[in-house]
Amino acid sequence: RNLDGFFQQWVHAPGHPKLSVTTSWANGLLEVKVEQQQSGKDVPEIYQLPLDIKVITETDEQHVTLRVAERVRAWVIPCTTEPKQVEVDAGFRILSEITVSGPRPWLVASLKHDSSVVGRIRAARALAKEGSPKAVEALITALADEDFWGVRLQLADILADIGTATVRTALLDCIDDAHPKARRGIVAAIAKLPRHPDITAALT
Repeated sequence: RNLDGFFQQWVHAPGHPKLSVTTSWANGLLEVKVEQQQSGKDVPEIYQLPLDIKVITETDEQHVTLRVAERVRAWVIPCTTEPKQVEVDAGFRILSEITVSGPRPWLVASLKHDSSVVGRIRAARALAKEGSPKAVEALITALADEDFWGVRLQLADILADIGTATVRTALLDCIDDAHPKARRGIVAAIAKLPRHPDITAALT
């Protein structure tokens, strides 16, 4: 088996895949659009890689591997009922930088239940980019409910960039996080917010 192409892309060349993945569903079909966005001197314009997609519906779970080998391509996957969650790069198997977008309910489900820590963080960033009140509410809920301290730390930083009064209250409510690294991250996030008497009182 000739592995020259693999080593050229993943070992000898600089950079890594930067993927934008968009998911949608209509008329019994799930569409997954993948765009490679990496750039730079000697960085491969096109990586060839297997991208695992996990499609979760109310009744079953389907695994599909997309053979990515073009700069931009869309796949259509038969799916008779609308998914409740779609995991991109299920299990975090590809060394890459991936941004995801899709219907808010799918992103919220991934934020709560994605099988990998990275998947939950990607969903959080996608919800922050959407920026709707319901998206921000989901991020605040996740900050309080997430089990892993590393995700809580990332959520605090993401919420700080939103910076609303509701976010300020949520961060202050979590300032006594049980894990020291998460607690430090939450304090650092609070420090990014505009000055407010509640912040002064909590930090002094």
